[in-house]
Parts: sequence; C-alpha cells; structure tokens
Amino acid sequence: MKDQYQMNINQEMKEIMPKRKSESHKGDYGRIAILGGSSGMAGSVYMASLSAMRTGAGMAFILAPKSISEILQIKSNEQIIKEIDCHNFYYSSEIVDQILDNIEDKDTLIIGPGMGKGEDLNKLIGEIIASTDIDMVIDADGLNAISKDLSILKSNNKIILTPHLGEFSRLTGLEIDKIKEDEESIAKKFAKNNDVVLVLKSDHTIVTDGLKFYKNEIGNPGMATAGVGDALTGVIASLMKRLEPFEAAKLGVYIHSLAGDIASEKLGEDSLIATDVIENLSEAIKRLR
Repeated sequence: MKDQYQMNINQEMKEIMPKRKSESHKGDYGRIAILGGSSGMAGSVYMASLSAMRTGAGMAFILAPKSISEILQIKSNEQIIKEIDCHNFYYSSEIVDQILDNIEDKDTLIIGPGMGKGEDLNKLIGEIIASTDIDMVIDADGLNAISKDLSILKSNNKIILTPHLGEFSRLTGLEIDKIKEDEESIAKKFAKNNDVVLVLKSDHTIVTDGLKFYKNEIGNPGMATAGVGDALTGVIASLMKRLEPFEAAKLGVYIHSLAGDIASEKLGEDSLIATDVIENLSEAIKRLR
C-alpha cells in the first residue's frame, strides 16, 4: 500500500508543503479559531479543530455556545474552549463583541460548522468580517447565512469559501444541473467577482481564485459521509498561517483527499467515517515529506 501511494504523490504538492523550522514555537504554526456548533452539533467544530491540529496548527480555539461548551471541554485535550454566552448563535451586538474579543489575537477564523440557522446570522458574520482583518474559512451554515447578502464578502480579509454543490447553488442562485454544465467558468467568475478563493466540493473538487485553477484528481466515494467537510475546513485553515489562500486551499484539498484514500485502503469505502480521514492526515503528510 505504501509503495502505491508513494508513486502517486503529486510532486507539486510536495514542493508546496511548508516545512517546520528546528527553532520554532507553537505561535509560528497558527492560532486557529473555530466559530460554530449548536445544540446537538458539537461534533462539527470539534472535528474541524482536530483536523487543524493534525495538519500542524500550533493552537486551536473553539468558540461555541454555552449549550455545548461543557461537552466540548470533556471531549477536548489539546483544544481550548471559549464559551459564548448564548444557547445557540444568532445576531446580537453582545454576541458580536464576545466573538471579536476572542479572535483579536488569532491568525485564522473558521466560521460555520454546525452553527445552525439562528436569526440574522448573515448580519453576525458581516459585522465580524467588517470589524477585523483576520483570515477566514467560511463553511456549512456560514455559507448558507452569507448567501443572503454576498456584499459582506467585500473586505480586506483573505477569505476561502468551501461549499458543496448545494451550498454553491444557494450562493449563486443557479440550479445544480446548470452549475455542472460549466463548473470551471462559473466557479472562476464567482471567485473573481467576490474576491475569494472558492473550494467547490464534489467528486472532483475544484479550487480557484478567479484566475488560478486546480482540479483535484484523488479521493474516493467513501468520503461522502458526515463530517468530512468539517475536516477539510480545518486542514485548509491550518495551512493559511503559512501559505497564501489559493495555495493553502489547493494543498488542503490534496492532503484531505490523500488521507481519505489511505483510510479507504485500510477500512474500505463503505466503512469510512470522518474521524478516519482525520486519523490518517498524519500518514498523508508523512508521505508528502
């Protein structure tokens, strides 16, 4: 199995993969904040934080509502839990202030995993974007919220969006079948018009900033399972500290898919779950070395 995957390692990805210096500390590798979670949805932010750390992040902070704070504190060893004083997320100036206080010294912010559909989440996210220059990865419920007002993306922040086809349909107002007819040009146009890096997830995930373009050629059907997208979000966010957004997204997609392929070889596609992908990130990164 090892020889098979070694032969298939993409040489460009090996060159992109940032190296760790012998003289370094945890701050060099990113302080990643994950904003999300809701009652019954603690796993999303937890898996995003775990995958960020498995990809080399120095520290991971989960900003979660008090309804799941205790659960996350029990589950977490390396992660730091920051409780936001609400049952689930919705817009209020008090919640915005708490979030801003907790991210002022962070390098990258993930918004959306398991966040739910609280009132005016688009306004909540818009104020966060407008009030900080932190790098961001927006996924899941965060994408559904900003689909109501894409103008909030116009900012000085470096932003990566990671929609699947259904979420991208809501972002663009186009039917999925229409998107599939011309994915590359539609994705490029959207990324350019909104000044973001777009990771459009499918069986051949594509990454574009409107000019540069990458199409992923690895991965397997076993990765079509709950939580795998949360894991990808964490991988990409971890790499944003050390790489430019397009490179971070491209390499993140590759590492994530390689970990999924390694997990599939060990367990089979039918039995693969998201934590299997996360557990094999270390093997994927070792092979890139």
